[in-house]
Amino acid sequence: MIKSYHKNRIEWDAIKRFASIIDIKGAILLSIFITSLFLLLTSFENNNNNSAPDTDTNTDLSQIKQIILLTIAITSILLFIYVEMKNNNSHIMDLRILANKVILIPNLLSFIVGFWIFVLFYTIPILAKSPPPIGLGITSVDTSFLLLPYGIVVLIFGPTSGYIISKLGSTKPVLMGTVISSIGFTFFLLFHSVEISLVISLSIVAIGISLTTIGSIN
Repeated sequence: MIKSYHKNRIEWDAIKRFASIIDIKGAILLSIFITSLFLLLTSFENNNNNSAPDTDTNTDLSQIKQIILLTIAITSILLFIYVEMKNNNSHIMDLRILANKVILIPNLLSFIVGFWIFVLFYTIPILAKSPPPIGLGITSVDTSFLLLPYGIVVLIFGPTSGYIISKLGSTKPVLMGTVISSIGFTFFLLFHSVEISLVISLSIVAIGISLTTIGSIN
């Protein structure tokens, strides 16, 4: 009995030490936020894809569900921020470190670059397959060839950007990348109705994104 008691006591102490190291509250709140956010986005998508006309009751229930999910998402992320700021022992995400400009600025650059990459890959196929004069009116296969030069340029300029950064440092390539990306997006905005212009603008954007991404990480 005594040995069993000491064994259970040791196991319980180990569990408490493990719980003090792992940020359980933060993990639960972050999980609730991500789950409710994705459920909210899925509910919007389901409403858009539903071709049959909804009744007033179904529409009201759907809106109530979205409001509840939005409330849960906002509440959980606010509680998560509060818990992470208050907790001094263990963090899933140390917000005080993330607020440091050395980390904050590269994270913002990475977020902006990632956002525009997703924008490109979601909007280019829509633009390419839409009928003229709105889009180019080409097939899915031709759309893939339209995006192929972008991928090739990224493949080439990924290692090349690393070599450039090793010679010039991180700041200059990041500035060069943002300028080149801005030129590419401006060219894309003005001349997106022609296929060759679209390919050229995407290639320019790929060069700028490669320099910005690798420079910001360094």
